[in-house]
Amino acid sequence: MTTGDTLLELQDIDIALMRNKNTLDTMPGVRELAKKRAQYRTLRAEAQKLLGARKDLEIEIADLEARRTHTEDMVTETQTGAQNLTDYRAVQDFETRLSDLGKELDKIDFALAKKRPELDEAQKQERKVLAYMKKFEAAFKAETAQVREHAGDLLSEREKLEKRRENLAGALPADVVERYERARKQFKGLAVEKLVGNHPTVCRIALQPSSMGDLKHAGSITECPYCHRMLVLESSSDSEE
Repeated sequence: MTTGDTLLELQDIDIALMRNKNTLDTMPGVRELAKKRAQYRTLRAEAQKLLGARKDLEIEIADLEARRTHTEDMVTETQTGAQNLTDYRAVQDFETRLSDLGKELDKIDFALAKKRPELDEAQKQERKVLAYMKKFEAAFKAETAQVREHAGDLLSEREKLEKRRENLAGALPADVVERYERARKQFKGLAVEKLVGNHPTVCRIALQPSSMGDLKHAGSITECPYCHRMLVLESSSDSEE
């Protein structure tokens, strides 16, 4: 197999891979899976948001409960210290201090009465989303397996094509592969053409005698003077003809 043959086959493989990918991407099941992946990412973001809100509420409630315990200890300490009070001013200070502590306990209890239902609701919403995610994941896995089964032949073909492509690219000189990759991007897959008579097989513009004369001094692979694709001048099929 000549370098030109290898290059032409490499292009055929790349075109086949493009068609394979397009078929896979446009399969109804694949499109639906893509949508469901996006839905799942949204669900995960919502679950993380709910988790954060729930943890914030738990921290707030824990802080309030710690404050309540501390305030109750201060009440007990104040009451114990006031057992032997006889001075009128000291008794007044005790009553004021006890009143302030009572107000603090009322404030804490009011906040707890508000936060605890909020925590219950946050836990409820989190459990609901997590349960839905679990069902969603199970359905998604089942659909993924079904799509893979339907796409099995295409995936198997793709694997064979990729292995063949690797072998072909490895058999070509590095500079030829580099030129091919640049041309493949530029011409959207149709990077190589073969000269048949005086006609390149892709652009189909007949080469003038002067251009044909110049090609006599070119190597087996050159560049089309009109479309600037890689132009194969010699292949094994030429010798067979």
